[in-house]
Amino acid sequence: MGNQLKEAFLNKSEIKAMDAEHKRKLSFNIGKYNEVVIKGKCSSLIWTWRAKKPKISNGGLWKSWINT
Repeated sequence: MGNQLKEAFLNKSEIKAMDAEHKRKLSFNIGKYNEVVIKGKCSSLIWTWRAKKPKISNGGLWKSWINT
């Protein structure tokens, strides 16, 4: 039973791997995934930078530095 399933899977996957339409869809989806990952990393870097950026309102940072 196990070997039959294995053989059936390998045969079907070999046929699917050679299918041009399947390759096109995979390539498209991987490309979209890569775009989203890059956007997510950039967004994450911006949020990290914003969190670490000093909060300056009405020169408060400068005034508090002078008063110390």
